[in-house]
Amino acid sequence: MSESQVTLADQKLRDLYTTFQHERQSLGQIYTPAIYDDFVDRGRYQAHALLVTLIAQEHILSAMNAVNRFCYDLHSITAWSKVFEFVTEGEKMQALYEFLFPIASDALSA
Repeated sequence: MSESQVTLADQKLRDLYTTFQHERQSLGQIYTPAIYDDFVDRGRYQAHALLVTLIAQEHILSAMNAVNRFCYDLHSITAWSKVFEFVTEGEKMQALYEFLFPIASDALSA
């Protein structure tokens, strides 16, 4: 069997994921979370403008969540890159498809 056809056992995949979790924790906080400013509670708004204010608040919250998720995904990708320093090319390819592809796809889509 060539190295490109390596199929990792479930235990090896669990071991890789455990190593990933350790690496992610050891990295600490790489990116400071984006802070959500709840400006609605600080102001007084005319009744007819309140709906626009609430919609703006939802959009800002959604944008902050997207930014924070993107930073979390980048943190995970950094941790995986450290895990991949210690595995063979065959193991790396299967782990890429098993674990990293969904993270990278979400990050690129963001």
